[in-house]
Amino acid sequence: MLDRVAAPEQQPGPRPYASRAAFLRRRTPAALTALAAAWAVTALAHLAHADLVLPALVVAATASLLRPGGGLLDRLVIAAGAVAGAALVGGLLFSVWPWGLHPVPVAGFAFTLLVAAAWALRRKPTLPTRVYGTDLAVAGAGLAAWLMTAWPTATRPLVERLGYFAGNDTGDRLRQFSLFDAIRQLDGYAFLDPGHTKQILVSGMATNYPNGAHFLYALADSFRMNGAAPGNGVAEAHRYYSLLLLGYGAFVLATVWAARWVAGHRARGWRGALALSAIGAFLATGVMTTSVWYGFDSQVLGLFFTVLAIALLVRYPDRPVEQTVLVGLALIGVAFTYPLYAPALALGAAATMWAVRARLRRRLLPVAVTCAAVVPLVLVPIVVPRLAGDFNASSHLLLWGPIIRAPRRVLAAATAVFVLYLAVSRARRSPTQRLMGIQVAAAAVVALGLWVYQRSEIGESSYYLEKLLYAWLVTGLIGLGGAGALISRSRLPLPRVAHERADKLGSRGRWAARGTVAVAAALAGVLLAGGISFGKPEFRDNRPAPDNTWGKVWADGLIVSPAQSELMAMQRRKLLGNGKFTMVVLRASRTAWQNALVTMQAAVLNHQLGTLEKYVADMPLVASEKQDARKALDPMYYVAQNWDENLEVYSRTSPVPLQIVSFDPVVGVRLVRAAAQNPCHCVKIVQIGGGKS
Repeated sequence: MLDRVAAPEQQPGPRPYASRAAFLRRRTPAALTALAAAWAVTALAHLAHADLVLPALVVAATASLLRPGGGLLDRLVIAAGAVAGAALVGGLLFSVWPWGLHPVPVAGFAFTLLVAAAWALRRKPTLPTRVYGTDLAVAGAGLAAWLMTAWPTATRPLVERLGYFAGNDTGDRLRQFSLFDAIRQLDGYAFLDPGHTKQILVSGMATNYPNGAHFLYALADSFRMNGAAPGNGVAEAHRYYSLLLLGYGAFVLATVWAARWVAGHRARGWRGALALSAIGAFLATGVMTTSVWYGFDSQVLGLFFTVLAIALLVRYPDRPVEQTVLVGLALIGVAFTYPLYAPALALGAAATMWAVRARLRRRLLPVAVTCAAVVPLVLVPIVVPRLAGDFNASSHLLLWGPIIRAPRRVLAAATAVFVLYLAVSRARRSPTQRLMGIQVAAAAVVALGLWVYQRSEIGESSYYLEKLLYAWLVTGLIGLGGAGALISRSRLPLPRVAHERADKLGSRGRWAARGTVAVAAALAGVLLAGGISFGKPEFRDNRPAPDNTWGKVWADGLIVSPAQSELMAMQRRKLLGNGKFTMVVLRASRTAWQNALVTMQAAVLNHQLGTLEKYVADMPLVASEKQDARKALDPMYYVAQNWDENLEVYSRTSPVPLQIVSFDPVVGVRLVRAAAQNPCHCVKIVQIGGGKS
């Protein structure tokens, strides 16, 4: 037992049977009955077009068979992470069997494995009923994060949401959605069949980018669509966007839960409410929310699996084999979704196992076998795609990319407070808290190692260092879950009169008084984390005003595509997602790159981003000085430098059908004249409106 509270093993398990034969006689009929019932429920749910309930049932069934987690929410969070990790492994099978991602065979297969596991482990399904007061802080943080990020689109008509789908100028969200779309079209991992994704994906996307997050979203979308095809690209994009918002809420919920799980009894009472609400408010309203509109969809789910693995590692090894399996599934999740975070997690796991090696001796062989099974599965999404592609990790880690810098002061403060917490409180005597220190140190070592590498190679830090700093920050926040212990212990901070009145009311009065203090502490935590905005929301120089939060300026709709009005006009005229190869000329007030972004958005909604890239690379280029589209990392960037002139050439020479939507009347006239000279007469110019915006 690593910590004297929240021990998941307090619930006794079923008594073992006297012999294997007795077990087979008594449990095998029950297992077969359960298996038949599970498949019947799966079939009935599909017939009722209620496939979406099946993943929830799989999570609940998994939770009933697990034993780590003394509270209901604890068990459900661990089970959700285990099911997600197992689904990523199962995807290797789903990608090659004939049923693809159809809900019935996938859910039926999952239920079959669960029944087999219960039979083999001789476990009866049981769920804890214990609910903690801090469950409200954990669930509330996840709900607040989802509401904050979903607010701009949830409060607007469907047509207005297009501008928020790709709200920044990077194009990352468009490439992320195209990978999701490819997996939905293939019914499996894109890296296992890159040849069939060339029309949908830009070159290298199938093999060079981790598929895991998009696979999980595609699998969830298959259940949501009751096994039907993805259909129209615009509707599919809206579904994908709603799923990634749920993913961010799940990440925040998991992080606050992990902070409470690690803190144990130190997260009780008003001190725990103060610490957990501060962590939740920072994640729900602070700089981490930028990952939503910057299109860092894989990073979010990578952090989700990272925090689950960290939480399970620091309470290791109460049940060595079971917890090794759970940590392994979380590590597999990181490898499939965002392998940049795998080295720190692997380092932390190895250091943890060494630190607790004395406790593992009695179960060393099964733990070693489990690790031997996990390692190849971790390597599959890292090694196999590289064999099919041309990924170069050493040079990739030096790339520049648009990202909001990780807040160094917050990172330093979180790390310093955690070190102080370990140094001056009784937490330093807790093995759990010392193991948490190992995880923080592992995150710091890997981040600093990349910083040294980047400084030695290019003389400055770049994009991927910021990603690792965010992981370090999240790890530090998990460690702060018990930091309320730094506040001196005392009676409820209420006047004596309030205490006397509470005592007169008995236990209900005392609970009410404690609840009042906890709510006040939670509100103080939100304020402490800067979760409340003051004044009129403003967004200047890519930053919120001093008294605003990132979440507030996003929720108020201040971060949106500059071409939102053009996107809305195209959607109202059914020019998006209609299957026609389309390029766009925006109003004269828009930048050159915005023309390229809207054209890319039209392409992904037609499942044609790869087609667009190849078309641009093959066509003549009206280039600025020293620009060659065929050697560019993104050919669209160079075409955008002389967008109008290049589209004039395309109108005159395009050998394939092309639709050009023009919002600029002057350019539109030139394009019509150029299209009239095309020998194949296959270019159509669609003029919408006119003038400057």
